[in-house]
Amino acid sequence: MRWSLLLWAGGICALSILSYWAIKVVRRSRKWLHELVGAIQTAEQEAEVRPKSLASMERLLLPDVRRDFPEYDARLMARRVEQDALCYYRSLQKKQVLFGETQGVYSFLQRMEEAVLRNGEEIALPHVHKAVLCNYSGEGMQRFVTYQAACQYQNRAGKTMQVRLELTYIAAGKADIEQNISVYQCPNCGAPISSIGRKVCEYCGTVLYPAAPLSWMLFRIDAQK
Repeated sequence: MRWSLLLWAGGICALSILSYWAIKVVRRSRKWLHELVGAIQTAEQEAEVRPKSLASMERLLLPDVRRDFPEYDARLMARRVEQDALCYYRSLQKKQVLFGETQGVYSFLQRMEEAVLRNGEEIALPHVHKAVLCNYSGEGMQRFVTYQAACQYQNRAGKTMQVRLELTYIAAGKADIEQNISVYQCPNCGAPISSIGRKVCEYCGTVLYPAAPLSWMLFRIDAQK
């Protein structure tokens, strides 16, 4: 009888200890889960207000751009990029292409029409934080500058989406785009001109005058979320 009571008491004691630790583990698990959910919500809130990072290469690339285009105005171009980035989202918002024929090449305007037709996302309150030069490249006579722009907009659910756009521009006159001119020669010595923006022949020193005023025209826009 005594052993039975001892076993019964020991069982009750063991069960109480196990219950105590089980309750403690459950409470601690709930606390960890609550902290985890809070951390996720905080991260999502921070992501809504923090602009996307940009890879600026202006300090390295601007001397090369100005070597080919001495009149290149970096500040003016950055403002142009910000306006074009805003125009991109307003085009999606209003479901019509708001870029004019003088702002982009024909293929770009075609792609914009397709993007407007494909877009199924509601866009409100588009805003552009900043734009930076991130690449300068060339192919034959053609020269391209690429900018990154940190943007935001609100979706249908009212959530603020932080996005990054890459906008690529090509330097050309209207005739260059329409005729797809890829080879230029010095009118004096016939030497090939290395860049459409060159003002002086590298071989004979002849001053070069472009057949048509040059401008930077939109060539491509890529959205990166």
